[in-house]
Amino acid sequence: MQRCTKTWKRAIEFQRPPPHPANNVHRRNEAVASDTIFAPVPAIDDGSAMAQLFIGRSSLASDTCGMKKKAAFVNAFEANMRYQSCVGALVFRPGFAT
Repeated sequence: MQRCTKTWKRAIEFQRPPPHPANNVHRRNEAVASDTIFAPVPAIDDGSAMAQLFIGRSSLASDTCGMKKKAAFVNAFEANMRYQSCVGALVFRPGFAT
């Protein structure tokens, strides 16, 4: 047991972090469709008046994120990538993206 412990300590002694941590992110190899949904009244809990919907085109895995302004799309997309993993492509309906 001591030999294993010593070997392990020596093996990780000079270990360095990877140079590009973003390369270690799991990827969903599928396109993700996105659409914005507007509500007539804001939500009670946080005042969100719209939501961003993300749906995997092949897996049909879906995720929504509440937004107060249209400019919050970037934050919603980052949250989706953080919790669901990086997407292969982002698909919008032509002519409807605002």
